[in-house]
Amino acid sequence: MKLQSDQLSVFDQLLDAVVVVNMDGLIIYANEAGGILFGKSLSRIVKKRHLHEMAKFDPPLKFTSSLDDGQQFQPYREFTVTLDDAGKFLNLALEQIEVDGQISSLIFIRDVTLERNLHEKYHRELSEKNKVLQLEMQQRVSLQLLTTELDRKIFEISCLLEFTQRTRLISDANHLFNEFIDFMIERYYLGGGFIIKENMVMDRIELNTVKGRAKRRLALNSFKELNETTQTLKGKVRFTEITYFKPVPPDWKVVVDQVFSDEMSGLLICPLGNQEGGQGVVVLAHTSMHHGLNTEDLNLTRSLISHVNVLLENTSLKHMSITDELTGLYNKRYLKISLTHEMTKSINNQIPLSLLVFDIDHFKKFNDTYGHLTGDFVLKSVGQAIKQFCRVSDVAFRYGGEEFVVLLPSTPTEDAIICAERVRKGIEGLGLSQEKNEYKVTVSIGVSTCPTMTTESEELIKSADIALYAAKQAGRNNVKVFSPTMQSLK
Repeated sequence: MKLQSDQLSVFDQLLDAVVVVNMDGLIIYANEAGGILFGKSLSRIVKKRHLHEMAKFDPPLKFTSSLDDGQQFQPYREFTVTLDDAGKFLNLALEQIEVDGQISSLIFIRDVTLERNLHEKYHRELSEKNKVLQLEMQQRVSLQLLTTELDRKIFEISCLLEFTQRTRLISDANHLFNEFIDFMIERYYLGGGFIIKENMVMDRIELNTVKGRAKRRLALNSFKELNETTQTLKGKVRFTEITYFKPVPPDWKVVVDQVFSDEMSGLLICPLGNQEGGQGVVVLAHTSMHHGLNTEDLNLTRSLISHVNVLLENTSLKHMSITDELTGLYNKRYLKISLTHEMTKSINNQIPLSLLVFDIDHFKKFNDTYGHLTGDFVLKSVGQAIKQFCRVSDVAFRYGGEEFVVLLPSTPTEDAIICAERVRKGIEGLGLSQEKNEYKVTVSIGVSTCPTMTTESEELIKSADIALYAAKQAGRNNVKVFSPTMQSLK
């Protein structure tokens, strides 16, 4: 395009800015919109200022002297332009022309700053809305998960409450096994179950309490047809954890196929507490039509079988084996079991466990002066007093001779001292009398706490015993708490 200077006025009425520069960048023409864009009057721009002086272009604006047809026109490109320290977004289209015989660049400039800012604002707001929507969706999903988890917990609690209600008056082990298998069949739609026990005394496997879809001949023949088959499971019924098999293992499938009338595809084995003469398991089975058992089902079963084992431990025979006949307190054998269990809980959960060791002051005098019957009377009275003055959660034992032990779960040393003083004062105020003889009985008490003082069961008893010795050294009828400085006393 070839124009004369006076012909450039054709661009005056355009709304977009139009600028013509020579090859040195000198502005030789600008329309009114161009002056507004640059914020200066045309008289101060035209033929007085270079375009690069007016603004900084990114990317840099380049001019070419070529008039080749392929280079004559550059379509609109976006530039980031700084005008008077203010950033703008401009679209520029360049075309090479001749003005008065000189090669120049005709530049059409469109200010798109507003559109660009609105576009960015729209995308920014859209992004914020997306974030809010995503957060809302996450919250809804979390709420749904919490609701599902809560429903599951409610279901588990209702199961435990129902089972506890159904078994609260049961004192017979076989009755308890029947109830447990029935409950599991009802709750999980299982095919059936049975109890299998390895009798270590008789060196044989015993099968009983078959429930569910069992073959009728089992009832008629009293399991005689299973005698040979079940013996193949010797040494394979010693489970310490609930175990779920799907499919049924070959060793167990032989027995399961002979017990049940339907084909069983899954097996749940629940270990029972040690029974007299051996160890047993509850075996529960389901068919291929069953959806299977998940982790939540196994956790609930674990809670139920734990309750069963607790009930088994509370049977009268078990109670007799762990109780001191004279005082009615638990015996030393059960102390070892209980202490190991309570210390494990204490250490794992970082919950204090305190232990008290009692000794009847001058007990030998009662035996030597009044005889062993009087000594037994004193022991029995002290045992009853310990039960009376201890809390419901505390567990008392006769450790041996005139020595007693009390476990105080979830009890720090400060509370243990209060409990020990209460028992000491209670025994001191008993006022025992027998056959017109009155006896004043006092006790000395040593206190130790896990895990602050020790994490070993034997060390816990030993440290309390050392504190007991310190109490005796201090004149008896008092309470002492173990400290490392007492080690030299004994």
